[in-house]
Amino acid sequence: MASGDRLVVPALLAVSFSFATMAIAGKIALTGLPPLALAGVRVASAAVVLLAAAWFVARERVPRADLARMAGLAFLGVTVNQVLFIQGLSLTGAIPATVLVATIPAFTLLVAGVLGHEKLTARRGFGVAVSFTGVVVLLGASAVGGLGTSLLGDALILVNALSYSFYLVLSRPVLARYSPVTVVGVTFGFGALFTLAVSAPSLATVDWAALPRDVVLATGWVVLVSTILAYGLNNWVLRRAPASTVASYVYLQPLIAAALAIPLFGEALTPGILAGGALILGGVALVTRDGRPKAAPLPAAPE
Repeated sequence: MASGDRLVVPALLAVSFSFATMAIAGKIALTGLPPLALAGVRVASAAVVLLAAAWFVARERVPRADLARMAGLAFLGVTVNQVLFIQGLSLTGAIPATVLVATIPAFTLLVAGVLGHEKLTARRGFGVAVSFTGVVVLLGASAVGGLGTSLLGDALILVNALSYSFYLVLSRPVLARYSPVTVVGVTFGFGALFTLAVSAPSLATVDWAALPRDVVLATGWVVLVSTILAYGLNNWVLRRAPASTVASYVYLQPLIAAALAIPLFGEALTPGILAGGALILGGVALVTRDGRPKAAPLPAAPE
């Protein structure tokens, strides 16, 4: 067995942990930073590193036509994705946020089917329906519980997942022509420009010298671990493991988030979260088990 093959499972575990802890570190960072400021710091900082990697590792020339396509992908997969996730996280709990992000594989299949990129089989269609039933249950539990802000946060997380699903489907032609390092680096570069355009006023209000130590450390974790390391490892794994294997590790993320959010934030696994989460993950299981996906590989639900 090649050394790279032996590292696939540890890398997948690290990817799941890195993405899952985004909700935890993000909640801590949000105690001292406005949501838009955190989004701006996360995307801009990651863009510097990922663009450098694209330049020094891949060194691919991208024509203007594909640069325009990557700019559109950046709007969907970076700016809308990051801004809505962090804004939603500021309004809801780490556990429901991570559970709702797990809808990305189901959303991706639905988008791919509607756009004609992939066949929507009966089992996969049923899996999508089961996942979305879980979403309704989870959102309904928030509404019935009188958690208006939580319901809005959940809705923003859901739109974030849909936006990233469009990115996954529409990025496949570009990924066929360029390395993942180039695509991620360039899209984060454009994404940083778009995100800073909307987050600059919020960034200007932050007194950076007065930020508490835990906020600084949590922000550093968001940038270094939950963004740069997570995206980098995810791309490495996608080159070495079947898409169904990568997608299956999405099940670990709500478990990791719950294990950390319950003792740290006092969050509870309510019946609504448990029922909705079980339906969402059960639907994703049906989506990812039905043969080999023909569409773009499904990353482990990045936020």
